[in-house]
Amino acid sequence: MFFQVRAISHSNPNVFVRAVMGSMLIKMMVCSAAVLIYAGFSKNEISKNDLFSFMFLYLIYLFTEVRAIMNRNKKANA
Repeated sequence: MFFQVRAISHSNPNVFVRAVMGSMLIKMMVCSAAVLIYAGFSKNEISKNDLFSFMFLYLIYLFTEVRAIMNRNKKANA
């Protein structure tokens, strides 16, 4: 979110789009690494419910972050 907040004040709107897409990519990679670590530690006992709950929490965080950034973008008079 730090990259996105910093990019809002930039005069070029492409900077904001790149910051949003880049932060989503970084967040997705970190979450994927967490799932792979979980799968590595749990060996053969991977619960589908745990993976779906992790995906659901990621989506909630994603929508919350996008909403907060869009609200800031409206207030920044961009």
